[in-house]
Amino acid sequence: MAPVIGRGAAGVWALFGAAAVGSSALVLARPAAERLSDLHIYYGAAEHVGAGRPLYEYVAANGGPFTYPPFAMVLLRPLTALPEGALQVLWLVLSCAAVAAIAASVKGAFGGRPVVVAAVACAVLVSAPAQSNLRFGQVSFFVVLLALVDAVGLTPARYRGVLVGVAAVVKLTPLLFVGYFLLAGR
Repeated sequence: MAPVIGRGAAGVWALFGAAAVGSSALVLARPAAERLSDLHIYYGAAEHVGAGRPLYEYVAANGGPFTYPPFAMVLLRPLTALPEGALQVLWLVLSCAAVAAIAASVKGAFGGRPVVVAAVACAVLVSAPAQSNLRFGQVSFFVVLLALVDAVGLTPARYRGVLVGVAAVVKLTPLLFVGYFLLAGR
């Protein structure tokens, strides 16, 4: 039987949901040319590669080039299975879910108290960096989640480091965790 969360935690999670819906609605209300510009670059670059053109020759209409490691395209290429508008909605939903998962992955730091985890998720979601990530459609939430789940030991010991590796093929910053793993003897 799944644990039941208290009324306080349920209320804070409802607040999180309202903030997620409100934030997403504000993003989607922006003019199409200004909405989720980074996601537009990922999508356009994936289409560009799908048409047989070189990845690093792609430049979006807004002037943004694809600046991620080439292996990132292996993970981003499936994005083109959806129309871009549908992908934008899905991306926002998954981004908000990633924020909740980030908070849940560090619940041990908060004594495992569900209301505190929900409050942390709310605080992160309404922060300026998170709102910027939502507005631009960045990959940062997913990169952080992958690296964090690995770093806090939520993956089986045998596979630790794999999620950091996956995160690093999308964005190089998680390679900093390699130093952490070495210092921690992992």
